[in-house]
Amino acid sequence: MQLVQIQRDKETLQPALENLDLATRRLNDSLKKNKNAVIENSHKQLMKKWEVIRKKYQEYLKNGSDEALLRAETLALGFLENLKELLGLTSVDGSILNSSVKYACAAAKIVQDKMNAYDEFFENEEDSLTINKYLEEFPGLVHFLYVDRTTHRLTTPTMNFSTEEGLFTKKKIWFMINFAKTHLQEGTMSLMWKDTTFNYAYFLWFEDNSGAPLKPSVFPNSTLPLPGILYEDFYQKLKEICFPKMSPAKIRCYELFCVHLGLVTASSVLEQTRRLSATIWELRGHPSHAIDLL
Repeated sequence: MQLVQIQRDKETLQPALENLDLATRRLNDSLKKNKNAVIENSHKQLMKKWEVIRKKYQEYLKNGSDEALLRAETLALGFLENLKELLGLTSVDGSILNSSVKYACAAAKIVQDKMNAYDEFFENEEDSLTINKYLEEFPGLVHFLYVDRTTHRLTTPTMNFSTEEGLFTKKKIWFMINFAKTHLQEGTMSLMWKDTTFNYAYFLWFEDNSGAPLKPSVFPNSTLPLPGILYEDFYQKLKEICFPKMSPAKIRCYELFCVHLGLVTASSVLEQTRRLSATIWELRGHPSHAIDLL
């Protein structure tokens, strides 16, 4: 709707409005029987805003009033926030999630059982990515995770978690991910730290479609939503904040997590992460199909 408004294209605006109206009415019908007071209040506010917005759009379509269109556009921002609030209340509420844990675990078990059939195939793949292929060029590197946040695809070496050492490293990797995400939520997009065993590094950066680096014109100055893609696409939101004058479709986002031995210096970690990101890009390029994962 926002893109259509900018173009002032009435022919496109009419079906767009009809689609949004249909979707809103379906949402209204699905929430009518809800007895939760907080959700009910948010629902009422949403529908009141929509009635005003719909009338303003219709007024513009009828007589071309720019004032009506401007009013609708302004109200639409609040309408969007209301929708996000409702999504949070109905889908990401802590009590709802806790009550659904047993179903999530049951689903995870089914997926795990089905994926076990592929274990032997991946273990026997001669071309599987192992950390040994990187040790000569990147001394001290223990593990890395490279995530293309345009497609949300991960490239990482295989690892044996059946040994005590492997389980210890696995625990450290998850600690690294959670620690980095906590700081990312606060707007920190590059981070290096260490404990008694390992050095850790996390970097998030942006590139254009040709691979040239992009420096954000705006940096987040408040706590962001929880990083991830279940509630909403956090990385899409981050691109919109950092590049308000650019289309998110023209921006690629990447993450790199690295674990090095504790003896490796910070300068060496930084130099290696730069070369590592370039090496992985050359290895994987821009995947365009699910088969690229194999």
